[in-house]
Amino acid sequence: MKIVLAAIIFLGTCINVFAVEYTLDELYKIALERSERIMISKENVFISEKEKDEALSLLFPKLSGTGAYTGYKDRKINDAGTLLQPYESSSWSVNLDQTMSTSGRELIALKIAKDNIEKNKMDFFSVKEAYMLLVTNSYYDVLK
Repeated sequence: MKIVLAAIIFLGTCINVFAVEYTLDELYKIALERSERIMISKENVFISEKEKDEALSLLFPKLSGTGAYTGYKDRKINDAGTLLQPYESSSWSVNLDQTMSTSGRELIALKIAKDNIEKNKMDFFSVKEAYMLLVTNSYYDVLK
């Protein structure tokens, strides 16, 4: 009987030694750092911002350039004295293209992307608030 009582007292002291108390603010911080739902919602905001950048890129003109250089060992001239092959030749070109649809599809896509950012930010706020309410309810249920 004394051994069982000693074991219960020993286990009781071990539990008290390893027990950690958290305040509600600390639980909020831990929940915000570790919640998968909140991280997914934050990533959705990031993705929508990148989609806006993609829609914005359609409004910028595209600039491209090409060049070529060829060197030959010798120069060739035909019987009439016309140059057929020089020692070297080069060519280059620069293109500037801007595409715009007559319906303004690019501008509409940009506006939709901006609206999507706002929607995802509101969803993120909503998910975060709902999760904090769940943490608060659980905290006070444990206190009961």
